[in-house]
Amino acid sequence: MATLHFNSFNHFAELSDALVKEWITTIDTATLARLPACFALAGGSTPAPIYRKLDEMLGGSDRRGIKLIATDERWVDD
Repeated sequence: MATLHFNSFNHFAELSDALVKEWITTIDTATLARLPACFALAGGSTPAPIYRKLDEMLGGSDRRGIKLIATDERWVDD
């Protein structure tokens, strides 16, 4: 059984920084192992600051094989 870890942050900026660092570690580990890194990114305005920070940290780097997939969890009529 997996161990559950609870993380608490005082501000959204702290959460954003921690999440981006974790993602960069995952991407770098995959890149070094020559494996693809795939992320399903939720839409909306809430995660936008996190995506901007991730883009800044990835800017100009040679991290090939990263796949970004846009998602939308809302149920709407056609």
